[in-house]
Amino acid sequence: MKNNIQTPWTSLSATVVAVTKTFPFEAVATAHAMGLKNIGENRVEEAGDKIAEAKKHGYTDVVWHMIGHVQSRKVKEVVELFDWVDSVDSIELLKKLDNAAGVFNKKLHVLLEVNVSGEQSKYGFQQIPKDLNFPNLIIEGLMTMAPYVKNPQENRKIFRALKQLSETVSSIGKELSMGTSCDYLVAIEEGATQVRLGAALFGPRR
Repeated sequence: MKNNIQTPWTSLSATVVAVTKTFPFEAVATAHAMGLKNIGENRVEEAGDKIAEAKKHGYTDVVWHMIGHVQSRKVKEVVELFDWVDSVDSIELLKKLDNAAGVFNKKLHVLLEVNVSGEQSKYGFQQIPKDLNFPNLIIEGLMTMAPYVKNPQENRKIFRALKQLSETVSSIGKELSMGTSCDYLVAIEEGATQVRLGAALFGPRR
Protein backbone atom coordinates (compact mmCIF):
# COMPACT_ATOMS: atom_id res chain seq x y z
CA MET A 1 0.00 0.00 0.00
CA LYS A 2 2.88 2.35 0.65
CA ASN A 3 3.49 2.70 -3.08
CA ASN A 4 2.90 6.43 -3.19
CA ILE A 5 3.00 7.80 -6.71
CA GLN A 6 3.66 11.28 -7.98
CA THR A 7 0.35 12.38 -9.43
CA PRO A 8 0.44 14.14 -12.80
CA TRP A 9 -1.75 16.91 -11.34
CA THR A 10 0.51 18.13 -8.57
CA SER A 11 4.06 18.02 -7.34
CA LEU A 12 2.82 16.70 -4.00
CA SER A 13 2.66 12.94 -3.51
CA ALA A 14 -0.19 10.84 -2.16
CA THR A 15 -1.53 7.37 -2.68
CA VAL A 16 -4.21 7.52 -5.36
CA VAL A 17 -7.17 5.21 -4.91
CA ALA A 18 -8.63 5.00 -8.41
CA VAL A 19 -12.40 4.94 -7.96
CA THR A 20 -13.76 2.72 -10.72
CA LYS A 21 -17.30 2.34 -9.38
CA THR A 22 -19.94 2.51 -12.15
CA PHE A 23 -17.22 2.46 -14.79
CA PRO A 24 -16.64 -0.71 -16.86
CA PHE A 25 -13.66 -2.98 -16.23
CA GLU A 26 -11.68 -0.99 -18.79
CA ALA A 27 -11.25 1.68 -16.11
CA VAL A 28 -9.47 -0.84 -13.90
CA ALA A 29 -7.22 -1.80 -16.82
CA THR A 30 -6.50 1.88 -17.53
CA ALA A 31 -5.64 2.57 -13.89
CA HIS A 32 -3.39 -0.47 -13.74
CA ALA A 33 -1.57 0.63 -16.89
CA MET A 34 -1.03 4.05 -15.27
CA GLY A 35 0.61 2.37 -12.30
CA LEU A 36 -2.39 2.89 -10.02
CA LYS A 37 -2.72 -0.36 -8.07
CA ASN A 38 -5.23 0.79 -5.44
CA ILE A 39 -8.77 0.43 -6.78
CA GLY A 40 -11.93 1.66 -5.03
CA GLU A 41 -15.40 0.17 -5.41
CA ASN A 42 -18.58 0.64 -3.40
CA ARG A 43 -20.88 -2.18 -4.52
CA VAL A 44 -20.16 -5.80 -3.70
CA GLU A 45 -21.62 -7.36 -6.83
CA GLU A 46 -19.94 -4.93 -9.20
CA ALA A 47 -16.63 -5.28 -7.38
CA GLY A 48 -16.86 -9.06 -7.42
CA ASP A 49 -17.17 -9.09 -11.20
CA LYS A 50 -14.22 -6.72 -11.63
CA ILE A 51 -12.04 -8.60 -9.17
CA ALA A 52 -12.69 -11.84 -11.05
CA GLU A 53 -11.88 -10.13 -14.35
CA ALA A 54 -8.70 -8.64 -12.89
CA LYS A 55 -7.54 -12.11 -11.88
CA LYS A 56 -8.11 -13.32 -15.43
CA HIS A 57 -5.84 -10.51 -16.64
CA GLY A 58 -3.16 -11.44 -14.12
CA TYR A 59 -3.52 -8.27 -12.03
CA THR A 60 -2.30 -9.93 -8.86
CA ASP A 61 -0.86 -6.68 -7.47
CA VAL A 62 -4.15 -4.78 -7.20
CA VAL A 63 -5.23 -3.65 -3.74
CA TRP A 64 -9.03 -3.51 -3.54
CA HIS A 65 -10.68 -0.87 -1.37
CA MET A 66 -14.29 -0.94 -0.25
CA ILE A 67 -15.11 2.76 -0.14
CA GLY A 68 -18.89 2.63 0.40
CA HIS A 69 -21.10 2.02 3.42
CA VAL A 70 -20.99 -1.65 4.41
CA GLN A 71 -24.35 -3.25 5.16
CA SER A 72 -24.38 -5.92 7.87
CA ARG A 73 -25.65 -8.59 5.48
CA LYS A 74 -22.73 -7.89 3.13
CA VAL A 75 -19.91 -8.11 5.69
CA LYS A 76 -18.85 -11.66 4.82
CA GLU A 77 -18.68 -10.90 1.09
CA VAL A 78 -16.82 -7.64 1.70
CA VAL A 79 -14.18 -9.33 3.83
CA GLU A 80 -13.76 -12.12 1.30
CA LEU A 81 -13.32 -9.75 -1.67
CA PHE A 82 -11.54 -6.65 -0.39
CA ASP A 83 -8.12 -5.91 1.09
CA TRP A 84 -9.17 -2.62 2.69
CA VAL A 85 -12.44 -1.28 4.04
CA ASP A 86 -12.11 2.49 3.95
CA SER A 87 -15.50 3.29 5.43
CA VAL A 88 -15.83 1.72 8.88
CA ASP A 89 -18.36 3.87 10.68
CA SER A 90 -19.35 2.04 13.88
CA ILE A 91 -18.10 -0.27 16.62
CA GLU A 92 -20.70 -2.82 15.54
CA LEU A 93 -19.19 -2.92 12.05
CA LEU A 94 -15.69 -3.23 13.48
CA LYS A 95 -16.80 -6.27 15.47
CA LYS A 96 -18.46 -7.91 12.48
CA LEU A 97 -15.50 -7.27 10.18
CA ASP A 98 -13.13 -8.64 12.81
CA ASN A 99 -15.17 -11.81 13.23
CA ALA A 100 -15.46 -12.35 9.47
CA ALA A 101 -11.74 -11.72 8.94
CA GLY A 102 -11.07 -14.38 11.55
CA VAL A 103 -13.23 -16.86 9.64
CA PHE A 104 -11.25 -16.16 6.44
CA ASN A 105 -7.96 -16.18 8.37
CA LYS A 106 -6.92 -12.83 6.97
CA LYS A 107 -5.81 -9.46 8.24
CA LEU A 108 -8.14 -6.76 6.96
CA HIS A 109 -6.92 -3.19 6.63
CA VAL A 110 -9.50 -0.62 7.71
CA LEU A 111 -9.95 3.12 8.01
CA LEU A 112 -12.29 4.70 10.54
CA GLU A 113 -14.74 7.04 8.84
CA VAL A 114 -15.21 10.29 10.73
CA ASN A 115 -18.14 12.59 10.09
CA VAL A 116 -16.16 15.81 10.39
CA SER A 117 -18.68 17.93 8.48
CA GLY A 118 -21.53 16.92 10.78
CA GLU A 119 -23.89 16.29 7.86
CA GLN A 120 -26.79 14.06 8.87
CA SER A 121 -26.72 12.34 5.49
CA LYS A 122 -23.17 11.07 6.07
CA TYR A 123 -22.01 8.06 8.06
CA GLY A 124 -19.09 8.11 10.46
CA PHE A 125 -17.85 8.35 14.02
CA GLN A 126 -18.35 11.56 15.93
CA GLN A 127 -15.60 10.51 18.34
CA ILE A 128 -12.88 7.89 17.97
CA PRO A 129 -13.53 4.90 20.28
CA LYS A 130 -10.93 4.24 22.96
CA ASP A 131 -11.14 0.44 22.81
CA LEU A 132 -9.96 -0.68 19.38
CA ASN A 133 -8.70 -4.15 20.19
CA PHE A 134 -9.59 -6.19 17.10
CA PRO A 135 -7.00 -8.90 16.41
CA ASN A 136 -7.95 -9.50 12.79
CA LEU A 137 -8.07 -5.84 11.78
CA ILE A 138 -5.22 -3.44 11.01
CA ILE A 139 -6.57 0.01 11.75
CA GLU A 140 -4.56 2.17 9.37
CA GLY A 141 -5.98 5.60 10.12
CA LEU A 142 -8.92 7.89 9.44
CA MET A 143 -11.12 8.80 6.52
CA THR A 144 -13.74 11.46 5.86
CA MET A 145 -16.09 12.38 3.06
CA ALA A 146 -16.25 16.13 2.64
CA PRO A 147 -19.21 17.75 0.86
CA TYR A 148 -19.09 18.21 -2.89
CA VAL A 149 -18.12 21.82 -3.53
CA LYS A 150 -17.29 23.94 -6.55
CA ASN A 151 -14.67 25.85 -4.57
CA PRO A 152 -12.31 23.29 -2.98
CA GLN A 153 -11.13 25.87 -0.45
CA GLU A 154 -14.46 25.45 1.31
CA ASN A 155 -13.38 21.97 2.44
CA ARG A 156 -9.98 22.99 3.77
CA LYS A 157 -11.30 23.34 7.32
CA ILE A 158 -12.70 19.79 7.19
CA PHE A 159 -9.41 18.30 6.03
CA ARG A 160 -7.50 20.31 8.63
CA ALA A 161 -9.84 19.09 11.37
CA LEU A 162 -9.29 15.44 10.42
CA LYS A 163 -5.52 15.96 10.43
CA GLN A 164 -5.71 17.54 13.87
CA LEU A 165 -7.88 14.69 15.13
CA SER A 166 -5.42 12.10 13.85
CA GLU A 167 -2.64 13.75 15.83
CA THR A 168 -4.58 13.18 19.06
CA VAL A 169 -5.09 9.45 18.48
CA SER A 170 -2.05 7.30 19.17
CA SER A 171 -3.68 3.84 18.97
CA ILE A 172 -4.17 3.74 15.19
CA GLY A 173 -2.13 4.26 12.06
CA LYS A 174 -1.57 7.63 10.47
CA GLU A 175 -3.18 7.16 7.07
CA LEU A 176 -5.50 10.04 6.19
CA SER A 177 -7.92 9.34 3.36
CA MET A 178 -9.56 12.59 2.35
CA GLY A 179 -10.13 14.45 -0.85
CA THR A 180 -11.80 13.52 -4.12
CA SER A 181 -11.63 14.79 -7.69
CA CYS A 182 -13.14 18.15 -6.72
CA ASP A 183 -10.76 19.00 -3.87
CA TYR A 184 -7.83 16.57 -3.73
CA LEU A 185 -5.16 19.28 -4.10
CA VAL A 186 -6.37 21.06 -0.98
CA ALA A 187 -6.64 17.73 0.85
CA ILE A 188 -3.02 16.89 0.05
CA GLU A 189 -1.92 20.31 1.25
CA GLU A 190 -3.67 19.57 4.55
CA GLY A 191 -1.97 16.20 5.02
CA ALA A 192 -3.91 13.60 3.03
CA THR A 193 -1.94 10.40 2.48
CA GLN A 194 -4.67 8.95 0.25
CA VAL A 195 -7.01 10.63 -2.22
CA ARG A 196 -9.93 9.01 -4.00
CA LEU A 197 -10.05 9.97 -7.68
CA GLY A 198 -12.69 8.92 -10.18
CA ALA A 199 -13.77 11.69 -12.51
CA ALA A 200 -10.29 13.25 -12.52
CA LEU A 201 -8.94 10.01 -13.99
CA PHE A 202 -11.78 8.64 -16.08
CA GLY A 203 -14.06 11.56 -16.83
CA PRO A 204 -17.67 12.13 -15.73
CA ARG A 205 -19.73 9.14 -14.69
CA ARG A 206 -22.71 8.15 -16.76
